[in-house]
Amino acid sequence: MQANIGECPSFEGCEAPLCPLDEGLSDAAWYPDEDICVSRKFPSLHWLKRQKRLRKYKAPASNGYFTKEMLENMRRCSSGTKGINPDGRKAVEMAGVVS
Repeated sequence: MQANIGECPSFEGCEAPLCPLDEGLSDAAWYPDEDICVSRKFPSLHWLKRQKRLRKYKAPASNGYFTKEMLENMRRCSSGTKGINPDGRKAVEMAGVVS
């Protein structure tokens, strides 16, 4: 099921790969150098807060990608927080994530 993301006021210019209105985010990946939702309708979403925190710490995209589930489960993050290696050769390397 997908909400009507076209109703979002930021939809036209939005390039964020993780959209709060998109219910099918299980396969979506977000790199720290990619856009974040700018809509002010979702200020309390934990995973959006974690995206902003990673951006604040300037975590490089070379640290891997993050899924919505990873961001939701993240308790702490820093500039050293690592996501999933996009090459798939390494296991998930996360700092501060409770499994």
